[in-house]
Amino acid sequence: MIWKRLSVSGAIQYKSPPVQLLALGDIKLQMKAKGKLGYFRYDGSALTQQGDVTMRGGTGRMTDSFSRLIFEGPVTAGNIQVANIIGEGPGVGNTTMRAEAKVSVIHNSGGSLLLLKEMLNR
Repeated sequence: MIWKRLSVSGAIQYKSPPVQLLALGDIKLQMKAKGKLGYFRYDGSALTQQGDVTMRGGTGRMTDSFSRLIFEGPVTAGNIQVANIIGEGPGVGNTTMRAEAKVSVIHNSGGSLLLLKEMLNR
């Protein structure tokens, strides 16, 4: 299990995207959800020039004020060309993976943002 916590006070500072994100090229993102804000099911995909990511059968929850968003479910990355994203130095070529992911985005009354990510390989 990998947990990462990020706490930011005040307004979020937006910066240019990192080189790795730019290396993905155009991203075609599609999502479908069914249910209500309190609980819904979703399917989605992100198609990039370096490979595809699918999210099938996930569940989500959020408050009507959008101060708390939680998404969890399976994530599959297929034939990702890792060397084109991080460079050839590490010696990683193409990869495919499947994981269970949970992402929580929580805004508290003090203006802070807490982001928790958990990925469990299967």
